[in-house]
Parts: sequence; C-alpha cells; structure tokens
Amino acid sequence: MKLTWLLWSVFSIALSGNLLAQELPAGNAVGDSISDNNTTDLSGAFFDGESLWLVTNKGNNIWKAGLSTDRGGAVSIDGEKIKHWKVDRSGDYEAITKGGYASGDTLLLLDENSSGAIVEYTFDSINGRATKGRTWKLPKYMSERSGLGSEGFTWVPETDEDDNFYWLCNELPPTDKNGVVRNNSGCHARDLDMLEGLFIIAHQDSGDLYAFRLLSNAIDGERVVLYGRYGTAKGESAGLEFDTQAKQIVIWHGGKEDDIREGGDVNVLERAILSLDKRNKQPNSLKSIERRPYPVTEIGKGHNIEGIAWLPSTSDLFLTVDNKRNKPENLLQLTVK
Repeated sequence: MKLTWLLWSVFSIALSGNLLAQELPAGNAVGDSISDNNTTDLSGAFFDGESLWLVTNKGNNIWKAGLSTDRGGAVSIDGEKIKHWKVDRSGDYEAITKGGYASGDTLLLLDENSSGAIVEYTFDSINGRATKGRTWKLPKYMSERSGLGSEGFTWVPETDEDDNFYWLCNELPPTDKNGVVRNNSGCHARDLDMLEGLFIIAHQDSGDLYAFRLLSNAIDGERVVLYGRYGTAKGESAGLEFDTQAKQIVIWHGGKEDDIREGGDVNVLERAILSLDKRNKQPNSLKSIERRPYPVTEIGKGHNIEGIAWLPSTSDLFLTVDNKRNKPENLLQLTVK
C-alpha cells in the first residue's frame, strides 16, 4: 500500500520564507442559529462529515447541528436540524471529536480539569439522553500551567477510505515504566483493546501537540500511551482538526498569549503534516506548511477563540468564541480561500 504523506509536499513548494500567507477573512457571526440554547462559554467544535458538533466549558451543553448547502454551494447551519444534550457538570470540556468508532453518535470530550481526561459519551437523538462511558486520565505533564491546559483535540486515522496507510500501525510499540514510547521501531505485539488511530491534544501553555494511543481492557482499565510530542509554529495552541482530504493537521493558535508578548494581537491558522520516519513509517515530526493570520480586532478585543471545525469539501471554517455573554459572534463562519 502506498503512503500518501509524501504527496503533500506540493503545498510547501508554493510557500517560502516564514510560510506566512494572506490574512483570513473576517467571517460571519452565525451563533444566532443556536442561540435559543445559549452559546455562553462556547469552547470546542468538530465536523463529523455531516454535522457540526459544539460544546461549552460551563454548563456543559452539547449541540449537533445539521448543515445545508444552497445551489451556489454555500454552507449554513440548518436551524431545523439541531439536537441538544446536557452532560456531567463536573468536567471542564474544551474540545470534542470522534474517532475509533465505526458508526453512531459516540464521541470523546476533552476535560481540562486537573491533569485532564478524555471522556466518552454516547448521544441519543431520540430520547435526548447523554450516556457517559469510559474515561482515560491524562498524565500529569498535561496539567494546567498558569490556567493554560489541554485545549484542542482531534483524531488521525491509520488509513484513508482506500486503505492507504497514513502511518503504521494498529499495534503498540514498547514503552518505559512511565508509559512513554521507547522507540518507534515498527510494529510490535498487537493489542486488540486499543482504539484505532492517534488521538492528538493541543496544549495552550507550550503550543505543542501530544499524540496518544488509547487502551481499554479488563485488566488495566483505560489508559493512554504517549506516542509523540510535536512542536508547532506558536507557543499557544487552542483548536485542532484533521483535514481528511488534504491529510493535514489544522491548528488554531490563539492571539491572547504568545502573540501579545511578541508585540501583536493576532490569531494564526497553521497547516502542518506529520512527517514519517523513512525506516519504520512512524510519525516523528510535525512539518508546518502554511500560517495565516487572523487579527483579534476582527471580532473585538478580549474575545477568546478556543475551537475550530473544518469542512474540507468546502473549505469552511467554524470558530468558537469563549464569551461570558450569549452573542451571535460566539460562533463564526468563514471560507478559507
């Protein structure tokens, strides 16, 4: 099977220098599409291929919003196709994603509390019930530091729809006593209790991405194994998505922390690819291929963009704004051209 990662280098040919491209458009405020359910403290977003999922970090609201496309190809939220759930208030849920599940509305929430955790929920659209499942606690090094913790969350599958490998493999490499991978020397003893794919978390304090494998079995319970840590273009990362068409990781860097220290109040949308080790086809580094600025002044000073949802087929980007007031601009939509 052919590996597709090397094909993506075509994007880097058109870019040079610091990879900084033109500014992103301001976008439109679309939060009023779901404002009846109150978008205060909106934090995470995720596009599952059909619907837009949203989560708040206070009140712990979850929405699943259907999308419609007009004749011109423009995408909008369908106000008639919105589902709403409430989940456990004890969590500080900052992001939501879906991965390792063949079907159904079973998703994973990223809890920033303490050292952090990944929490499984199944959402029933018929009775409006949210059922809590397994919990994977994160290592202590994922803890909040000066109020900055685990913020972005996405899933990278092992193969695409044509069964071409993104990376190898659905097996667990050897680890030390702390659960850290000793070396990525290829495939090892298969663990059938491991969720398929890499689950990647973006940390606000360093801006780094942490890639984990998720295990679940009757003996050890739920545990995570660190597969890799990757530096990004900025010292703060808030939103995270995986572009299934371009095979790229889309990262949102907030403009309230490191960019202010650098003299500017600017958010940055970064595109990057996981580079593979040529010998064993394991992801060993993150290569930035594009960075596009988005001034905070576009939505008003003091607003905090925390989450993104990426629609690869239309290049639409949804941004969630963590705001203490219920306002339409808590959810922004723009088209990345």
